[in-house]
Amino acid sequence: MFSELYARYAADIDQAMRDVVVTFADAPTDLNTMISYPLGWVNAEGEIYTKQTGKRVRPILLLACLEAADGDWK
Repeated sequence: MFSELYARYAADIDQAMRDVVVTFADAPTDLNTMISYPLGWVNAEGEIYTKQTGKRVRPILLLACLEAADGDWK
C-alpha cells in the first residue's frame, strides 16, 4: 500500500522541496551536499541518490490523511 501512496505523492513532494532548496543552487559543493544529503537526494559523497528513502514518509502520510478527509491535497 505504501508503494501506491509513494507513487501518487512523491514527485510532487520532491518538486515542492526542490523549489525551496533551489535558492542554494549557487552555493559551494560542500554546502549543497550538506543540504541535499539529509533530504535523500545525494549520498554522503555528494553523488546523486535515486533509491527511495524514508524522508517522504511523513509528508506522504499527511497528504493521504488530508485526501481521506475529502481535502484537496494539491
